[in-house]
Amino acid sequence: MSQIVELKEKDSAPCEVDCAFYMAVVKPSSIEDNPDDDSIETEIPKVYLKVQTLIEFDTFVATHGPFTSIDSGADSDHTELGSLKRKGGIKPEPPARRSKQPAYFIAELAHVVAMCDERLPYVSLANELTKRSIFHQGLQVEANATGLVLKLIQLPPPTAEIGTSPAWHALLKRLLSASIRVLSKGMLKSWMTEFVFYSTPLTSLHPKEQGSRRPVYFIYDMTTVDAISRTVDSLLSDWGQIVHLYTIVHDLSEYLKNDKYNLSNMFSIKSYNYSKLVLCYGPDKGAMVSINWNSSEKAFKLAFGATNNALNAHSLIKEQLECHLNEQRNLARIIQLLYETYEPLISISKLPSLPQLGIQNTRPQVPVQTFTIMAQSCTLIRLAYQGMYCLELRIRDAGLVSLRDGAYSRFDRSNVVDVFSPTQGLKAFLSKYVDETAVFRRRSQSEDDNPPSPVSMEVEGGGFLGHHRGPQSPAGTREPGLRFHPPLTPPSGSNPHTPASPHTSSMNQPNTHTSFGSSPATSFNLSSPTSLPANINPSPMPHPSPGGLVANSPMNPQMPSPGGLLSNSSPGPVSTSLPGHSPVSSFMAAGHTDGSPFPSSQSLASPAASNWPGSPSMPRPSPARPGQSPGGHPIMHSPQSDLKTGGHLSRVLPQRSWAGAVPTLLTHEALETLCCATMHPQGLPGPELAPLERFLGCVYMRRQLQRFIHNEAYLTAIPNTEPGVIHFKVTEILQCRIGLNPQHLQSLHLKITPLPDHKDVWTAEELQILEKFFDTRAATPPYKPTSMFTFCTMLNVPVNVLKDFIQIMKLELMPGLVQQQGMKWSVQWMLRIPPSATPIVPTGMAGVLVYRSKILFFLQITRIGVQYPPNMEPPSLVLPFIYDVNTNLTQLAEKREAGTVPGMTAASQLLKHFAQFQSNISECSIFPALRELLLNLVLPSEPQQPSPAPGGGVQQIQSPAMQMPQGAQPGYPVNMPMGMMGPQ
Repeated sequence: MSQIVELKEKDSAPCEVDCAFYMAVVKPSSIEDNPDDDSIETEIPKVYLKVQTLIEFDTFVATHGPFTSIDSGADSDHTELGSLKRKGGIKPEPPARRSKQPAYFIAELAHVVAMCDERLPYVSLANELTKRSIFHQGLQVEANATGLVLKLIQLPPPTAEIGTSPAWHALLKRLLSASIRVLSKGMLKSWMTEFVFYSTPLTSLHPKEQGSRRPVYFIYDMTTVDAISRTVDSLLSDWGQIVHLYTIVHDLSEYLKNDKYNLSNMFSIKSYNYSKLVLCYGPDKGAMVSINWNSSEKAFKLAFGATNNALNAHSLIKEQLECHLNEQRNLARIIQLLYETYEPLISISKLPSLPQLGIQNTRPQVPVQTFTIMAQSCTLIRLAYQGMYCLELRIRDAGLVSLRDGAYSRFDRSNVVDVFSPTQGLKAFLSKYVDETAVFRRRSQSEDDNPPSPVSMEVEGGGFLGHHRGPQSPAGTREPGLRFHPPLTPPSGSNPHTPASPHTSSMNQPNTHTSFGSSPATSFNLSSPTSLPANINPSPMPHPSPGGLVANSPMNPQMPSPGGLLSNSSPGPVSTSLPGHSPVSSFMAAGHTDGSPFPSSQSLASPAASNWPGSPSMPRPSPARPGQSPGGHPIMHSPQSDLKTGGHLSRVLPQRSWAGAVPTLLTHEALETLCCATMHPQGLPGPELAPLERFLGCVYMRRQLQRFIHNEAYLTAIPNTEPGVIHFKVTEILQCRIGLNPQHLQSLHLKITPLPDHKDVWTAEELQILEKFFDTRAATPPYKPTSMFTFCTMLNVPVNVLKDFIQIMKLELMPGLVQQQGMKWSVQWMLRIPPSATPIVPTGMAGVLVYRSKILFFLQITRIGVQYPPNMEPPSLVLPFIYDVNTNLTQLAEKREAGTVPGMTAASQLLKHFAQFQSNISECSIFPALRELLLNLVLPSEPQQPSPAPGGGVQQIQSPAMQMPQGAQPGYPVNMPMGMMGPQ
């Protein structure tokens, strides 16, 4: 646009001129362009501007606008006395202060230019709003002439569906005004849109949101006329943000009016300003979630935070919650999900997720993530451990969660997902954390009267009832018209859905339950339920019974069968405490008495396959139970996997895997115990870890050990029937048994038995040291299989070498011996090559290597008995020892390319000096050489501290700098007890 000023001489006064002002709308054009073609516009060369529209201004109106001061009658500058007349410009200044203006300055023109600069943006914006069918009142002057404003009359709904909703009409009733103004800051100008609402449907805690007038402001950059459409788009996007958020807020306010939903106790509203909603939830309302509408993605977005040192782990399922909110548009349901999932997510967020090196023994430099949390939905989360094992966590209401082995398909438990491996012993481990009383108390009583659907896969406690059919009879799957089988005994006022009484008279009828197979339990004289204790419910429910005794249920693996509940039906010893078959009995040796009270010969003789209603029948093909065998898990001690029906053997899962596919109900407190880092239950050394990580780490180590035994020629696997226990032989000398601790399943333990031909070679103390070293060093956190492989390599060395290795282990396990013998250095085995070692073997590989007649092993020695400054740690050396079996020579392995370390040089010279004087000894030289090193090695940089000669008759180099003070040094633990595995 261009300003045009026309000057005309006055007819009455030839020396004066009149000014006429015009505004011309022009378009840049060039000579090469066709002036009549409006579509052509070329920047270069600009030769002239084509005039498209010419507008003439009224000079008086342009110079006497709302900002012009009003002259009073007492002002001497008025041309007409007593008149009130608007004058252009401000009041003239006195001659002494008046600024000089050029002779060609036209004051009226300055007024016109300022008016155009101020009003033209509004005119362009108003035209664009009119094109979008957004009605407005036109450009107006604010009250008291404070500025210009463009007020909107009506704004369109974002979608046609919202335009017909009650929330849209409620929002329009609350909208008081919508105004657009120009905000100037220096030379910069911006659009400011103000929406004024009356109060809100939600009462917030924010101090600025307590009044009835709620203004909402949006700022947009003022761009050129060509980009004014983007400004209107931004305005409509922000209006859509208000409308979309208000729709879910309006529905939430309706839920809050109904007290039966009890939503007001789950959360509090920290802030709601029509453009963003901030909610507080959690135990102390310390967790926060911010909800707003994203116009670019056309979806609700959530942002989580916390105050007052609270924790918030809902970012783990942020995408799932956003998806649920955008699909359902039910904010009340989101609040309920946040309330129910808060504690479980806090618990699983405590599991470590940092990558670790050395997990893969063939590629120790490849990092492997410890735990990977993969949210499948708002309440279904998969936990992957080291990329091998997977747990499926489903969060339920009433403070419960369910855990199952995620390696199995949810649709067919006989299928294993290719990515993951089944977790052996998972059900037995989780059952130790089941609080059946709490589970029963928290589950709804209506589940007894309204059992879940027969196709449901998630009902706990009924894992042996086909596809979790609940308490109804198996006949319900055979007769589609009948959901429940007619009761065999009159219910007499009891629940009509309660299964029949297991009388022997009814169980022996051949035509009563055709779906049940025969069982040894039918030969026993089963008592009537009237002889049961008062706290035992004879009806198999889909959840644990109040007494915590559900027959043959995975929720209670300590019960062998329904027959074990009766007074005269169990073939095993009778006990008033009803111990049943303990899940830990399979881990104990035949001579152990701390497991199941039943003899080992009866560990697989449970009459689980009985005609008890709801109990597992013999394996048979069934569409409802593809390849499913309830007796497959070894912890249940059921022989069903060995049975055949009609010459057909159904597809039965391995014994060690089936039970893990059945979900296990846990309380939030139990999940917190599983995921919270604690010390080892038996106080074994190592960092604090979660019990779940210890269990999975032990299962992972055991699986890697099985592969190692299969690949190594000197190790021979021994078949055994103990689930989760590995038996193998080492070069026909030693027999080893490695299994999980049966009490807590959180640590691996070794039991070594010499073969009959070598019983006289080993003492009980030496075997105990090997077992204890494995328990506390090789199979402890961090769970890296290379440490265990190194231990197995140690067992393969010659007997005299292994005995010296045992002596070194003894010094490491019993630090007090180091002080008693007056040694200057403590010693520690390096089962994996540390980064500080001499670069002979890659970092992370096995710390003991055997090649032909030479053995390479790494030890770390640490200086003791010398006082160092508080900020200085005692010196430590990682020494690569190499032992030649043929020459009986022990020395340090040196690499020529490596730089010389003063400590290594001193240790190497000391070993060479020892070899010269001890070359004729017949015993293995490893431990004598190491003992010489621990007694007499002194670093050149070591501070000299004179001390009296030690006693005990230990021969030492007679040097004041190499003498050791008598007595034990403070700060070292006492001897650790032996016999961790109990009675040997």
